[in-house]
Amino acid sequence: MKTTVKIRKAFEAADSKIKAIASITLDDLFVVHGVKLIETDKGRFLAMPSENWQNAQGENMRKDVFHPISQDARKQLEKAVFEAYEGYLAKSKSEPEPCK
Repeated sequence: MKTTVKIRKAFEAADSKIKAIASITLDDLFVVHGVKLIETDKGRFLAMPSENWQNAQGENMRKDVFHPISQDARKQLEKAVFEAYEGYLAKSKSEPEPCK
């Protein structure tokens, strides 16, 4: 599967667990927006786009609207997003700051 990732927004605050929001294009056929790269003490992972609602009992519910079917597919997506994020960080650090 051909996977292309665009980092839409990166968060530089040290206290933010969300490090980036990405869009993933699959095989130049489908795009998934709103994939979050999250980093905690336990490591990095992806949070898939989801919808939230309350059930009849008033409990808050959450369900992914997109997710990989297999562990292998998840690893492939993670690898692509992590590499895009590292590239984004490297590029942003190498660009000169604007003149004031």
